[in-house]
Amino acid sequence: MAMSYSDSNTLSVHPNFLFQGTMESSLSLSSEAFGGSASNSSSSSSLVNLHANSESSTSLASSSSPSPSPKMDCLNTQTASERQDCPLILVTRNEIFGRYIIAKQDIPAGTTIVSECPAAYGPDGDGCEGYEIPLCLSCCMIMNDDNEDIRCSTCKWPVCSKECELSLMHAENECKFFSERNILFPPDVQIATCYKGIQILRGFLLQSKHPEKWHELMQLQDWTELCCKNRDFPDLDKFRRDVLGLPDETSAAFWNKILGIFSVNSFSFMMKCETEDRSPSFGEFVFLTTSLFSHSCAPNANWAIGCSPDFQMRVRATVDIKKGEMISVPYTYDHMNYGTYGRVIRQQSFNCKCNRCLDPTELGTYNSVIKCYKCQQGLVLPLNPVDVKSEWKCKHCLSIFPGDLVNLFVEALADEVENCDCVEDLENFVLMHRDKTLHSNHWVLNLASNSILSYQAHCLNTLSREQLERFLWHCFYVLDILDVLAPGSSLFRGNVLLLISRALLTKTELSIREGHLSDKALIVEQMKVVYSYQKAAFQFWADDHSYRPQNETYGPEAKDLLKEMSRVKNQYLSEIGDL
Repeated sequence: MAMSYSDSNTLSVHPNFLFQGTMESSLSLSSEAFGGSASNSSSSSSLVNLHANSESSTSLASSSSPSPSPKMDCLNTQTASERQDCPLILVTRNEIFGRYIIAKQDIPAGTTIVSECPAAYGPDGDGCEGYEIPLCLSCCMIMNDDNEDIRCSTCKWPVCSKECELSLMHAENECKFFSERNILFPPDVQIATCYKGIQILRGFLLQSKHPEKWHELMQLQDWTELCCKNRDFPDLDKFRRDVLGLPDETSAAFWNKILGIFSVNSFSFMMKCETEDRSPSFGEFVFLTTSLFSHSCAPNANWAIGCSPDFQMRVRATVDIKKGEMISVPYTYDHMNYGTYGRVIRQQSFNCKCNRCLDPTELGTYNSVIKCYKCQQGLVLPLNPVDVKSEWKCKHCLSIFPGDLVNLFVEALADEVENCDCVEDLENFVLMHRDKTLHSNHWVLNLASNSILSYQAHCLNTLSREQLERFLWHCFYVLDILDVLAPGSSLFRGNVLLLISRALLTKTELSIREGHLSDKALIVEQMKVVYSYQKAAFQFWADDHSYRPQNETYGPEAKDLLKEMSRVKNQYLSEIGDL
């Protein structure tokens, strides 16, 4: 396994625990579309991009642009004219894939490729379904911190503070629109419909306020171009017609176009706020450049949205990206840990055809493969992994199984994991199915391991040494799969490295307290391993800006890691020079 124990107290370092590429030196929803074309790099994914329409291929910077440092930002890349100054990316197209983005030069892992603010955004009514308390129209926070009755002094709609009342996205858009027309809150429509209408209205008003952004927004694909059915929002036409007073056909056409663009291109997820004592935010955002990146289920970059008021999107290389290679991101993080069939049925709005999806073995991880229940020896793989109705075939006895039967079996096991309410039940599930009914790397077993980590992550100090060893086993099991499917400085590896560093520290200090580890030299060696994992985790979280308060260097995870690293160094490694 990834971690070995020569005895119960000695740790050996996982060979792939550090970020790959040049990350070592340089150092949460969903956008419903999918990504790009085949790259000239042998390691990249073959993708499809449905974000953008048939705008012509354009070179966005001169060939004499300087080589990037690992920390180089491409700031304010919102529109085509602003992307001209970006030295890292080139927007190109072909007839099959439409527009997509490739690297204009070699990009080291950890580099910020794009940094931009949203062209339009609004509260996400779907994300907070069931909440009766209003969302702030500016920061999208649930207003349940004794501020649910606060209203904008101008338009009388919900905002959580004076700062949010004065934010430009609110003040220059619906605030002026509502106050001039005396449109009061709450309108006579469902609350989720109301928030969706706010998003569309902000996009609609770009036409007169920011014509260049409006033109860029209109270039993005919508549901009509994808031959897909748009989502049904009850009373949305009523909100446009009767509440906003936009009854004409031209307004209706633009309204439905913007709805389709948001449905295809938006990034949405629940965000922690700037301080831990505040409620979460539920926002949905459209970014004009980030929407052009291709999707992959094994991407070479990731994305994160920062805190209000800017909600700045940053796209960062997770591995080294070669010049000419297509840059890909996951459009949603929600489904990345599922196998191909699990992803296909959960992201029905598009059919991904990246290398991971097209490979029955999912890049050699066998993430969806089951054991043959006829011969009890062979592995059963789908003949066409992106077709949910595809037959499956045993590689040993060549038996054929209906896809519906296999999928019902796997989904039943996934439901069983979801219904487990304690670690003991999850551990029993793993023991029952690992290498018996499922391949050892199957996504349902991965789901079980991740559930165990979620249960125990916040109570490590209460676990025994044996429980901590088992916790670490699950960490390294998950990490081994991520090294293939989400390599480098990915969000998932950042999370697991953080858990490993804390579990190793907890186990080592418990061994010291219980007298199982007393040799000073051995303690130093153990703590050097702990510190290495802390450093690797910090390298990710130091650059992650998702929950970083405005004008602060680090977010809460990075700050906590710094404290933990300082304690380990001062208490155990003070005599060690270079760490």
